[in-house]
Amino acid sequence: MRHDEQTHRTADGASIFWQQWLPEGDPVGVVCLVHGLGEHSGRYGYVAERMTDAGYAVYALDLRGHGNSGGTRGDLRVDDAVSDIADLVAAAQSDNPDLPVFLYGHSLGGLLTMTYVVRRRPAVNGMVASAPALDSELREQKVKFTAANILGGIVPGVTIPTGLDAEGVSRDPEVVAAYLADPLVHDKGSLALAKQTFSAMDAMMATTRFPIPLLIIHGTADRLTVPSASRVFADNTEGDITLVEYPGMYHEPHNEPEKAEVLDEVLAWIAPHA
Repeated sequence: MRHDEQTHRTADGASIFWQQWLPEGDPVGVVCLVHGLGEHSGRYGYVAERMTDAGYAVYALDLRGHGNSGGTRGDLRVDDAVSDIADLVAAAQSDNPDLPVFLYGHSLGGLLTMTYVVRRRPAVNGMVASAPALDSELREQKVKFTAANILGGIVPGVTIPTGLDAEGVSRDPEVVAAYLADPLVHDKGSLALAKQTFSAMDAMMATTRFPIPLLIIHGTADRLTVPSASRVFADNTEGDITLVEYPGMYHEPHNEPEKAEVLDEVLAWIAPHA
């Protein structure tokens, strides 16, 4: 596996960190990866390893305000994320003409990538949504939910702690320890991001048809996103949608003790869609 890093400068001047993992031989396809809230693309080494072993090139970015990209930690706008994902996909397609392209988005990255697909209708072969953030338990906390929606329009750039429970990331204690020790992981989110995320969730759950093949994977014991929302989306949205639920798994199926089996299923789904 070969590895490359670069900084992409967006049309509005933002500095976005990109990295690519490439197979030793000619790639058979491309996977564009988008991470979740508070983390970064560097945490997806195992996913990249499995994808490149199967012959796929992996292109990933760090979202604005995350990882090695510029911006205030945790301050991100949905429109900017959609544009940045579009830039990454365009570069991957330019580098690999005529190869099948797949998207892989986790958690908030799953929601943002799904939003990109619905808004932009890209010419790609399919998408994997890992524990997509399609709903939030914060809705049940009426005061916090209302405050986020109001203040997100008044002081959008103010960041607050997300309250994300690191113990809920994985049942593997080594994954949790590495997450807590990672200097590029943070627990910040801007009020604008909170407000816009709720709006994006509502828009996605109101979508009547998803335009490309979609695999949703979700652990049933995930307490950082809402597994039942994935079920509702799969049941009520038209399109080529497959939902795989993993009993007892936490938020990151790709970092659970059974991660090898999870990636086996992901690759088995990708192959016939290539």
